[in-house]
Amino acid sequence: MREENILNAAKIMADKLHPMYKYINLDSGWSDDSIDSYGRFHESKDKFPSGIKNTINIVHDLGLKFGIYFISGVPKNAWDANSPIKGTNYTIRDIVTNRSAQANAFKDSRYKIDYSIPGSQEYINSQVKLLAEWGVDFIKLDGIVPGSQVESGVDCRDDVKAWSNAIKESGRSIWLTLSWKIPLGYISDYQSYANAWRIEQDVESYDTVLTNWGNIRRNARQAHIWASNNVHSQGYQDMDSLLIGNGKMSNLTEGERRAMISIWAMAGGPLYSGDDLTKLDDYGLYLLTNKEVISIQQKSNPAKVVKTLNDVQVWCANNKDGTIVVGVVNWGNVDSNVTFDSKQISSSDHTYGVRDLIEKNNLIDFKNIYNVFIQSHDAKLLLLSKK
Repeated sequence: MREENILNAAKIMADKLHPMYKYINLDSGWSDDSIDSYGRFHESKDKFPSGIKNTINIVHDLGLKFGIYFISGVPKNAWDANSPIKGTNYTIRDIVTNRSAQANAFKDSRYKIDYSIPGSQEYINSQVKLLAEWGVDFIKLDGIVPGSQVESGVDCRDDVKAWSNAIKESGRSIWLTLSWKIPLGYISDYQSYANAWRIEQDVESYDTVLTNWGNIRRNARQAHIWASNNVHSQGYQDMDSLLIGNGKMSNLTEGERRAMISIWAMAGGPLYSGDDLTKLDDYGLYLLTNKEVISIQQKSNPAKVVKTLNDVQVWCANNKDGTIVVGVVNWGNVDSNVTFDSKQISSSDHTYGVRDLIEKNNLIDFKNIYNVFIQSHDAKLLLLSKK
Protein backbone atom coordinates (compact mmCIF):
# COMPACT_ATOMS: atom_id res chain seq x y z
CA MET A 1 0.00 0.00 0.00
CA ARG A 2 1.65 3.18 -1.26
CA GLU A 3 0.20 6.45 -2.48
CA GLU A 4 1.30 5.90 -6.10
CA ASN A 5 -0.50 2.53 -6.22
CA ILE A 6 -3.61 4.00 -4.61
CA LEU A 7 -3.70 6.86 -7.10
CA ASN A 8 -3.13 4.49 -10.01
CA ALA A 9 -6.12 2.40 -8.88
CA ALA A 10 -8.19 5.57 -8.46
CA LYS A 11 -7.42 6.69 -12.01
CA ILE A 12 -8.46 3.28 -13.37
CA MET A 13 -11.67 3.37 -11.34
CA ALA A 14 -12.50 6.87 -12.56
CA ASP A 15 -11.83 5.83 -16.16
CA LYS A 16 -13.41 2.37 -16.26
CA LEU A 17 -15.72 1.78 -13.28
CA HIS A 18 -17.20 5.15 -12.33
CA PRO A 19 -20.03 6.00 -11.70
CA MET A 20 -21.03 2.43 -10.73
CA TYR A 21 -18.17 2.36 -8.23
CA LYS A 22 -16.98 5.49 -6.48
CA TYR A 23 -15.11 4.61 -3.27
CA ILE A 24 -11.36 4.05 -3.01
CA ASN A 25 -11.15 2.32 0.38
CA LEU A 26 -7.92 1.55 2.21
CA ASP A 27 -7.68 -1.55 4.37
CA SER A 28 -5.33 -2.03 7.32
CA GLY A 29 -1.73 -0.88 7.05
CA TRP A 30 -2.19 2.73 5.96
CA SER A 31 -0.84 4.15 9.23
CA ASP A 32 1.63 1.53 10.46
CA ASP A 33 0.45 2.66 13.92
CA SER A 34 1.82 6.17 13.37
CA ILE A 35 0.25 8.72 15.75
CA ASP A 36 0.34 12.49 16.16
CA SER A 37 0.93 14.50 19.32
CA TYR A 38 -2.70 13.95 20.40
CA GLY A 39 -2.56 10.16 20.14
CA ARG A 40 -4.54 10.08 16.90
CA PHE A 41 -3.71 7.73 14.07
CA HIS A 42 -1.83 9.37 11.25
CA GLU A 43 -0.69 8.11 7.88
CA SER A 44 2.63 6.37 7.42
CA LYS A 45 5.02 8.96 6.01
CA ASP A 46 6.80 6.19 4.14
CA LYS A 47 3.62 5.07 2.38
CA PHE A 48 2.28 8.60 1.85
CA PRO A 49 5.34 10.80 1.22
CA SER A 50 3.11 13.58 -0.14
CA GLY A 51 0.69 13.25 2.79
CA ILE A 52 -2.62 11.43 2.88
CA LYS A 53 -4.59 14.66 2.53
CA ASN A 54 -2.93 15.25 -0.82
CA THR A 55 -3.86 11.70 -1.89
CA ILE A 56 -7.47 12.25 -0.82
CA ASN A 57 -7.64 15.56 -2.69
CA ILE A 58 -6.51 13.87 -5.91
CA VAL A 59 -9.07 11.08 -5.42
CA HIS A 60 -11.79 13.71 -4.94
CA ASP A 61 -10.64 15.58 -8.04
CA LEU A 62 -11.24 12.37 -9.99
CA GLY A 63 -14.87 12.43 -8.84
CA LEU A 64 -14.38 9.60 -6.34
CA LYS A 65 -14.68 9.20 -2.57
CA PHE A 66 -12.09 8.01 -0.07
CA GLY A 67 -12.41 5.42 2.69
CA ILE A 68 -10.17 4.36 5.54
CA TYR A 69 -9.79 1.46 7.99
CA PHE A 70 -9.84 1.51 11.80
CA ILE A 71 -10.17 -0.82 14.73
CA SER A 72 -11.55 0.35 18.05
CA GLY A 73 -9.45 1.25 21.06
CA VAL A 74 -6.42 3.36 21.97
CA PRO A 75 -3.08 2.72 20.24
CA LYS A 76 -0.56 1.42 22.74
CA ASN A 77 2.06 3.96 21.73
CA ALA A 78 -0.43 6.73 22.60
CA TRP A 79 -0.78 5.24 26.09
CA ASP A 80 3.01 5.01 26.39
CA ALA A 81 3.29 8.69 25.47
CA ASN A 82 0.28 9.61 27.63
CA SER A 83 -0.81 11.87 24.79
CA PRO A 84 -3.10 14.78 25.64
CA ILE A 85 -6.64 14.59 24.25
CA LYS A 86 -7.09 17.59 22.01
CA GLY A 87 -9.37 20.32 23.35
CA THR A 88 -9.51 18.86 26.87
CA ASN A 89 -7.46 18.67 30.06
CA TYR A 90 -7.47 14.86 29.85
CA THR A 91 -4.84 12.44 28.64
CA ILE A 92 -4.95 8.99 27.09
CA ARG A 93 -4.21 7.31 30.42
CA ASP A 94 -7.30 8.95 31.90
CA ILE A 95 -9.62 7.10 29.52
CA VAL A 96 -7.94 3.67 29.78
CA THR A 97 -8.83 2.24 33.18
CA ASN A 98 -8.02 -1.42 32.52
CA ARG A 99 -5.17 -2.26 30.17
CA SER A 100 -5.99 -5.97 30.35
CA ALA A 101 -9.45 -5.41 28.83
CA GLN A 102 -9.56 -6.48 25.18
CA ALA A 103 -10.60 -3.62 22.91
CA ASN A 104 -11.68 -5.57 19.83
CA ALA A 105 -11.48 -8.98 18.15
CA PHE A 106 -7.75 -8.61 17.53
CA LYS A 107 -6.20 -9.60 20.83
CA ASP A 108 -3.60 -7.22 22.34
CA SER A 109 -3.95 -4.77 19.45
CA ARG A 110 -5.33 -1.77 21.38
CA TYR A 111 -6.32 -0.68 24.88
CA LYS A 112 -10.03 -0.58 25.65
CA ILE A 113 -11.55 2.88 26.15
CA ASP A 114 -13.70 3.41 29.24
CA TYR A 115 -16.57 5.53 27.93
CA SER A 116 -17.82 6.33 31.43
CA ILE A 117 -14.75 8.54 31.85
CA PRO A 118 -14.75 12.20 30.72
CA GLY A 119 -12.52 12.70 27.72
CA SER A 120 -13.28 9.35 26.07
CA GLN A 121 -15.88 10.63 23.60
CA GLU A 122 -13.74 13.71 23.04
CA TYR A 123 -10.84 11.49 22.00
CA ILE A 124 -12.94 9.77 19.33
CA ASN A 125 -14.35 13.15 18.29
CA SER A 126 -10.81 14.41 17.82
CA GLN A 127 -9.82 11.41 15.68
CA VAL A 128 -12.90 11.70 13.47
CA LYS A 129 -12.47 15.48 13.19
CA LEU A 130 -8.98 14.88 11.83
CA LEU A 131 -10.36 12.39 9.29
CA ALA A 132 -13.04 14.90 8.30
CA GLU A 133 -10.37 17.57 7.81
CA TRP A 134 -8.53 15.21 5.49
CA GLY A 135 -11.75 14.66 3.52
CA VAL A 136 -12.45 11.03 4.46
CA ASP A 137 -15.87 9.82 3.24
CA PHE A 138 -15.97 6.26 4.59
CA ILE A 139 -14.80 4.47 7.74
CA LYS A 140 -14.60 0.72 8.14
CA LEU A 141 -14.54 -0.20 11.84
CA ASP A 142 -13.18 -3.73 12.03
CA GLY A 143 -12.99 -6.42 14.71
CA ILE A 144 -16.36 -5.46 16.18
CA VAL A 145 -17.72 -7.64 19.00
CA PRO A 146 -20.42 -8.95 19.41
CA GLY A 147 -19.34 -10.27 16.05
CA SER A 148 -16.02 -11.19 14.45
CA GLN A 149 -16.47 -14.78 15.65
CA VAL A 150 -15.62 -13.81 19.24
CA GLU A 151 -18.06 -15.40 21.67
CA SER A 152 -17.58 -13.36 24.85
CA GLY A 153 -15.29 -11.17 26.92
CA VAL A 154 -15.20 -8.29 24.43
CA ASP A 155 -17.82 -5.62 23.78
CA CYS A 156 -17.43 -2.89 21.15
CA ARG A 157 -20.99 -1.57 21.18
CA ASP A 158 -19.97 1.55 23.09
CA ASP A 159 -17.21 2.14 20.53
CA VAL A 160 -19.68 1.95 17.65
CA LYS A 161 -21.93 4.48 19.36
CA ALA A 162 -18.97 6.78 20.08
CA TRP A 163 -17.78 6.68 16.47
CA SER A 164 -21.30 7.36 15.22
CA ASN A 165 -21.64 10.32 17.57
CA ALA A 166 -18.24 11.62 16.49
CA ILE A 167 -19.22 11.46 12.83
CA LYS A 168 -22.33 13.53 13.56
CA GLU A 169 -20.23 15.97 15.57
CA SER A 170 -17.71 16.33 12.72
CA GLY A 171 -20.25 17.90 10.39
CA ARG A 172 -19.10 15.75 7.48
CA SER A 173 -21.14 13.02 5.81
CA ILE A 174 -19.11 9.87 6.47
CA TRP A 175 -20.30 6.32 5.82
CA LEU A 176 -19.69 3.94 8.75
CA THR A 177 -19.52 0.20 8.12
CA LEU A 178 -18.90 -2.51 10.73
CA SER A 179 -16.95 -5.72 10.34
CA TRP A 180 -16.96 -8.65 10.53
CA LYS A 181 -19.71 -11.30 10.78
CA ILE A 182 -22.08 -9.22 12.90
CA PRO A 183 -24.56 -11.61 14.59
CA LEU A 184 -28.16 -11.31 13.49
CA GLY A 185 -29.28 -11.37 17.13
CA TYR A 186 -27.34 -8.17 17.91
CA ILE A 187 -28.28 -6.08 14.89
CA SER A 188 -30.65 -3.89 16.91
CA ASP A 189 -27.61 -2.69 18.88
CA TYR A 190 -25.92 -1.44 15.71
CA GLN A 191 -28.61 -0.40 13.23
CA SER A 192 -29.07 3.16 14.46
CA TYR A 193 -25.34 3.87 14.50
CA ALA A 194 -23.93 2.36 11.29
CA ASN A 195 -24.79 2.44 7.60
CA ALA A 196 -23.77 -1.16 6.90
CA TRP A 197 -22.44 -4.29 8.57
CA ARG A 198 -20.60 -7.34 7.33
CA ILE A 199 -22.73 -10.44 7.76
CA GLU A 200 -20.08 -13.11 7.16
CA GLN A 201 -16.38 -13.83 7.12
CA ASP A 202 -14.04 -12.46 4.46
CA VAL A 203 -14.76 -13.89 1.03
CA GLU A 204 -11.05 -13.84 0.27
CA SER A 205 -9.19 -17.13 0.59
CA TYR A 206 -5.85 -15.55 1.65
CA ASP A 207 -3.97 -17.87 -0.65
CA THR A 208 -2.20 -17.53 -3.98
CA VAL A 209 -5.66 -16.91 -5.49
CA LEU A 210 -8.32 -14.44 -4.39
CA THR A 211 -11.30 -16.59 -3.41
CA ASN A 212 -13.10 -19.90 -3.96
CA TRP A 213 -16.56 -21.23 -4.72
CA GLY A 214 -17.09 -22.47 -1.17
CA ASN A 215 -16.56 -19.00 0.32
CA ILE A 216 -19.07 -17.51 -2.10
CA ARG A 217 -21.67 -20.14 -1.20
CA ARG A 218 -21.07 -19.57 2.52
CA ASN A 219 -21.63 -15.81 2.23
CA ALA A 220 -24.68 -16.32 0.01
CA ARG A 221 -26.21 -18.63 2.60
CA GLN A 222 -25.87 -15.91 5.21
CA ALA A 223 -27.45 -13.33 2.89
CA HIS A 224 -30.56 -15.51 2.59
CA ILE A 225 -30.78 -15.87 6.37
CA TRP A 226 -30.64 -12.11 6.88
CA ALA A 227 -33.16 -11.42 4.10
CA SER A 228 -35.54 -13.99 5.57
CA ASN A 229 -35.47 -12.17 8.91
CA ASN A 230 -36.45 -8.84 7.31
CA VAL A 231 -33.83 -6.70 9.08
CA HIS A 232 -32.93 -4.60 6.05
CA SER A 233 -35.16 -1.59 6.69
CA GLN A 234 -32.34 0.44 8.24
CA GLY A 235 -28.94 -0.17 6.72
CA TYR A 236 -27.17 -2.52 4.36
CA GLN A 237 -26.07 -6.14 4.72
CA ASP A 238 -22.46 -6.21 3.48
CA MET A 239 -21.35 -9.49 1.87
CA ASP A 240 -17.71 -8.38 1.41
CA SER A 241 -15.88 -7.52 -1.79
CA LEU A 242 -16.64 -8.72 -5.29
CA LEU A 243 -13.70 -10.70 -6.67
CA ILE A 244 -14.75 -11.22 -10.27
CA GLY A 245 -12.45 -8.99 -12.29
CA ASN A 246 -9.09 -10.73 -12.40
CA GLY A 247 -9.70 -13.86 -14.44
CA LYS A 248 -7.54 -16.79 -13.36
CA MET A 249 -6.24 -14.91 -10.33
CA SER A 250 -9.80 -14.82 -8.95
CA ASN A 251 -9.88 -18.66 -9.01
CA LEU A 252 -13.40 -18.52 -10.45
CA THR A 253 -14.82 -19.74 -13.75
CA GLU A 254 -16.90 -17.35 -15.83
CA GLY A 255 -20.02 -19.09 -14.52
CA GLU A 256 -18.89 -18.67 -10.93
CA ARG A 257 -18.19 -15.01 -11.58
CA ARG A 258 -21.70 -14.62 -12.98
CA ALA A 259 -23.08 -16.25 -9.86
CA MET A 260 -21.13 -13.97 -7.54
CA ILE A 261 -22.23 -10.69 -9.13
CA SER A 262 -25.82 -11.99 -9.37
CA ILE A 263 -26.09 -12.94 -5.69
CA TRP A 264 -24.29 -9.84 -4.45
CA ALA A 265 -26.60 -7.60 -6.48
CA MET A 266 -29.74 -9.48 -5.39
CA ALA A 267 -28.69 -9.22 -1.75
CA GLY A 268 -28.93 -5.45 -2.02
CA GLY A 269 -25.73 -4.70 -0.11
CA PRO A 270 -22.83 -2.43 -1.04
CA LEU A 271 -20.83 -3.49 -4.08
CA TYR A 272 -17.06 -3.13 -3.72
CA SER A 273 -14.44 -4.50 -6.07
CA GLY A 274 -11.63 -6.27 -4.24
CA ASP A 275 -9.79 -6.92 -7.50
CA ASP A 276 -6.42 -5.67 -8.65
CA LEU A 277 -7.73 -2.92 -10.93
CA THR A 278 -4.52 -2.97 -12.97
CA LYS A 279 -5.28 -6.56 -14.01
CA LEU A 280 -8.97 -6.47 -14.96
CA ASP A 281 -9.82 -8.81 -17.81
CA ASP A 282 -12.50 -8.03 -20.40
CA TYR A 283 -15.16 -10.31 -18.94
CA GLY A 284 -14.55 -9.10 -15.41
CA LEU A 285 -14.92 -5.51 -16.54
CA TYR A 286 -18.11 -6.43 -18.41
CA LEU A 287 -19.63 -7.94 -15.26
CA LEU A 288 -18.50 -5.15 -12.94
CA THR A 289 -19.98 -2.46 -15.19
CA ASN A 290 -23.18 -4.24 -16.25
CA LYS A 291 -25.72 -1.50 -15.50
CA GLU A 292 -28.67 -3.88 -15.83
CA VAL A 293 -27.29 -6.06 -13.04
CA ILE A 294 -26.26 -3.19 -10.80
CA SER A 295 -29.67 -1.53 -11.22
CA ILE A 296 -31.42 -4.32 -9.30
CA GLN A 297 -29.38 -3.69 -6.17
CA GLN A 298 -31.77 -2.11 -3.70
CA LYS A 299 -31.80 -1.92 0.06
CA SER A 300 -35.56 -2.06 0.47
CA ASN A 301 -36.09 -5.68 -0.57
CA PRO A 302 -33.14 -8.10 -0.78
CA ALA A 303 -33.79 -11.41 -2.52
CA LYS A 304 -34.34 -14.62 -0.61
CA VAL A 305 -34.44 -18.28 -1.62
CA VAL A 306 -37.95 -19.40 -2.62
CA LYS A 307 -37.12 -22.85 -4.00
CA THR A 308 -34.32 -25.39 -3.55
CA LEU A 309 -33.88 -28.48 -5.69
CA ASN A 310 -30.79 -30.46 -4.77
CA ASP A 311 -27.94 -27.97 -5.34
CA VAL A 312 -30.02 -25.48 -7.34
CA GLN A 313 -31.66 -22.47 -5.71
CA VAL A 314 -34.22 -19.99 -7.00
CA TRP A 315 -33.87 -16.54 -5.43
CA CYS A 316 -36.58 -13.90 -5.73
CA ALA A 317 -37.19 -10.25 -4.89
CA ASN A 318 -40.32 -8.23 -5.68
CA ASN A 319 -39.49 -4.65 -6.63
CA LYS A 320 -41.52 -1.55 -5.85
CA ASP A 321 -42.08 -0.87 -9.54
CA GLY A 322 -43.84 -4.23 -9.98
CA THR A 323 -40.91 -6.02 -11.59
CA ILE A 324 -39.56 -9.23 -10.11
CA VAL A 325 -35.92 -10.27 -9.92
CA VAL A 326 -35.30 -14.01 -10.14
CA GLY A 327 -31.89 -15.56 -9.72
CA VAL A 328 -31.26 -19.23 -10.43
CA VAL A 329 -27.99 -20.51 -8.94
CA ASN A 330 -26.51 -23.97 -9.46
CA TRP A 331 -24.06 -24.68 -6.63
CA GLY A 332 -23.57 -28.29 -7.69
CA ASN A 333 -21.28 -30.09 -10.10
CA VAL A 334 -24.02 -31.26 -12.49
CA ASP A 335 -25.93 -29.21 -15.09
CA SER A 336 -29.62 -28.99 -14.28
CA ASN A 337 -33.05 -27.99 -15.50
CA VAL A 338 -35.14 -26.20 -12.90
CA THR A 339 -38.71 -24.93 -13.05
CA PHE A 340 -40.49 -22.37 -10.93
CA ASP A 341 -44.10 -21.27 -11.04
CA SER A 342 -45.89 -17.97 -10.58
CA LYS A 343 -47.07 -18.83 -7.05
CA GLN A 344 -43.46 -19.09 -5.87
CA ILE A 345 -42.55 -15.60 -7.02
CA SER A 346 -45.74 -13.52 -6.95
CA SER A 347 -49.17 -13.38 -5.35
CA SER A 348 -50.77 -12.20 -8.60
CA ASP A 349 -51.33 -14.02 -11.89
CA HIS A 350 -49.74 -12.19 -14.82
CA THR A 351 -47.84 -12.77 -18.00
CA TYR A 352 -44.28 -11.51 -17.66
CA GLY A 353 -41.65 -10.52 -20.14
CA VAL A 354 -38.29 -12.04 -19.18
CA ARG A 355 -34.96 -10.26 -19.49
CA ASP A 356 -31.59 -11.97 -18.98
CA LEU A 357 -29.65 -9.25 -17.19
CA ILE A 358 -26.21 -10.83 -17.54
CA GLU A 359 -26.51 -11.48 -21.27
CA LYS A 360 -28.67 -8.38 -21.88
CA ASN A 361 -31.26 -10.13 -24.04
CA ASN A 362 -34.97 -10.91 -23.89
CA LEU A 363 -36.22 -14.47 -23.41
CA ILE A 364 -39.61 -16.11 -23.92
CA ASP A 365 -42.51 -14.77 -21.86
CA PHE A 366 -43.46 -16.36 -18.55
CA LYS A 367 -47.07 -17.14 -17.59
CA ASN A 368 -47.44 -20.02 -15.13
CA ILE A 369 -44.38 -22.26 -15.30
CA TYR A 370 -40.86 -21.29 -16.32
CA ASN A 371 -38.01 -23.66 -17.09
CA VAL A 372 -34.34 -22.71 -16.89
CA PHE A 373 -31.35 -24.76 -17.93
CA ILE A 374 -28.45 -23.91 -15.67
CA GLN A 375 -24.91 -25.20 -15.95
CA SER A 376 -22.99 -26.31 -12.88
CA HIS A 377 -21.33 -23.54 -10.87
CA ASP A 378 -23.31 -20.89 -12.74
CA ALA A 379 -26.27 -18.55 -12.41
CA LYS A 380 -29.02 -16.88 -14.41
CA LEU A 381 -30.23 -13.45 -13.37
CA LEU A 382 -33.67 -12.59 -14.75
CA LEU A 383 -35.90 -9.52 -14.59
CA LEU A 384 -39.64 -10.18 -14.99
CA SER A 385 -41.89 -7.32 -16.12
CA LYS A 386 -45.69 -7.41 -16.36
CA LYS A 387 -47.00 -7.39 -19.92
